[in-house]
Amino acid sequence: MRLESRQQIAVVLAAFIVFFTALGRPYLWDEDEPKNAECAREMYEAGNWAVPQFNYELRTDKPILLYWLMLAAYHVGGVTEFTARFWSAALAVGTTLLTYHLGRRLYRAEVGLWAGLAIATCMMFAVSGRAATPDSTLIFFTTLTLYLFVRFGGVEAGLLRRGGYTAMYAAMGCAVLAKGPVGIALPGGIMGLFLLCRSQQAANATSQETSTSGVWYRRWLSNIVQALAPRRIAAAAWSLRPLTLLFVVGAIALPWYITVGVKTDGAWLAGFLGKHNVSRFTGAMEGHSGPVVYYIVAVMIGFFPWSCLLPIGVYRLVRRLRDGAADESRATDTFLACWAGLYIAFFSLAGTKLPSYVLPCYPALALLTGKLIDEQLRDPSRVPRLWYRWALYTPAIIGAALCIGLPVASSILFPGEEWLGIVGLSLIVGSGLLVWTARRGRPWLVPAAFATMSLVFTTSMVAGLASRLSLHATSPQIVAAAREKIGPDARLIAFRHYEPTLVYYARGAVPSVHSVEELRRLLLATPDACVVTRDEFLPELNAAFATRPVVAARHRRFLRRRGEIVLVDPPPVVLATLPAPERR
Repeated sequence: MRLESRQQIAVVLAAFIVFFTALGRPYLWDEDEPKNAECAREMYEAGNWAVPQFNYELRTDKPILLYWLMLAAYHVGGVTEFTARFWSAALAVGTTLLTYHLGRRLYRAEVGLWAGLAIATCMMFAVSGRAATPDSTLIFFTTLTLYLFVRFGGVEAGLLRRGGYTAMYAAMGCAVLAKGPVGIALPGGIMGLFLLCRSQQAANATSQETSTSGVWYRRWLSNIVQALAPRRIAAAAWSLRPLTLLFVVGAIALPWYITVGVKTDGAWLAGFLGKHNVSRFTGAMEGHSGPVVYYIVAVMIGFFPWSCLLPIGVYRLVRRLRDGAADESRATDTFLACWAGLYIAFFSLAGTKLPSYVLPCYPALALLTGKLIDEQLRDPSRVPRLWYRWALYTPAIIGAALCIGLPVASSILFPGEEWLGIVGLSLIVGSGLLVWTARRGRPWLVPAAFATMSLVFTTSMVAGLASRLSLHATSPQIVAAAREKIGPDARLIAFRHYEPTLVYYARGAVPSVHSVEELRRLLLATPDACVVTRDEFLPELNAAFATRPVVAARHRRFLRRRGEIVLVDPPPVVLATLPAPERR
């Protein structure tokens, strides 16, 4: 078997372990997972393939592609947690394989191997690949777009070979169906920025002034100003064939956007493009804000354990670009810098911030890490020795913190689960193995040990720990209690408490009310409905009913230090204190 085939098998096997181990075991996590899964379920129930809806109302948060994928999985395997997450996991495996091939084409096969293992076993990408959200879908098609740019000569020659533009923009069209305009703006911005930098590098190479003259940061500033000249921006944009982009992306994405716009009288377009794109960028929504350095911290946490090596990889990238070495990797380094840099800079300026927003740049970060490991193995003198040794000890420090912190957090949020702190032992043992192999003079075993440690730790976190903690989820237990009390068709009303998982596990509409008057009206229309509320609001229900309400079930609030969610039996009598109906 060829070496490259064995490498691909290793990368795909690691990805399958991370993304498919116990994939359907944890309950859906609030907020996004149940909203997406329930939206697809309601479309599946109605035979609707065009208009997203949640709780039987229009849902404008995301475009259609994720729901189409879920609908296909539901038709094959029914409505389950596994089928809701299946395509996210499958596309995450695909992104892992694309990352390998990017490393193989941009550098060498060994870089692709370590990059593929890095992205498959880093925490945040593993979470997104196991979640019923559009993140994994967007990451796959964004990575595919940029892979096709590389595959057809975009990095090497600056112009794509025949057929390259059509294939690339077809992938981009799918990204637009997955998450909207960001599927065009950021991949297109990365390619355009790279072409501008490449043009400036070529101009420097042919100018009389050598590319190494002057202080490096002044040279960079001068290059940026020259590269952003309007004529160069226009030339870079035109070289990407924007008319082909509009035609191909429009052919793929516009039919559905037009259809949903017509069917909803423009309401879906107004909600998605206005609220969930413009408003999210210009202001912080739902309390998701943060400082400018938010994504630096988010990446260091989300790319763990490989973030222990990432700063050294970034340092080596900057050194190679600063030194201006005219080797075969110069264009590749510039491409990866544009890829990672544009995503982090763009979303750092946005008002709404979430760690998942920069996930599409994780393949670039993985490639920088893979390049670092390859450099360390081929020429250790290029990598700062102190930094590299610190990276080998860091997992043990994090592991010790988890061994202490998880039991403490569990004693507060999940009493009885203090033993979960043992997941930190994989990092302590792994770090010890890393140091031992490094001191034994076997440098080629160090990255293999690091990948094994990352695989064990990440899988234990996203599969083992997540499965165990999800047993404490509130909504599935409350819905099960209602069905045991009333029957399989039990109906629920949420009073001053609402979780999207209630709707998904109830398999039907769950009205949400915030006043006693609204509750009374609904109970008069559906007298056999159970009420779901918090224990702190029970006194208000006592005043609403003619008899004291009977609490059928209680469950501790999920991820809260105190408080309970209670299920109240259908009240036998409702106080007749409603306003008299208006006479016509």
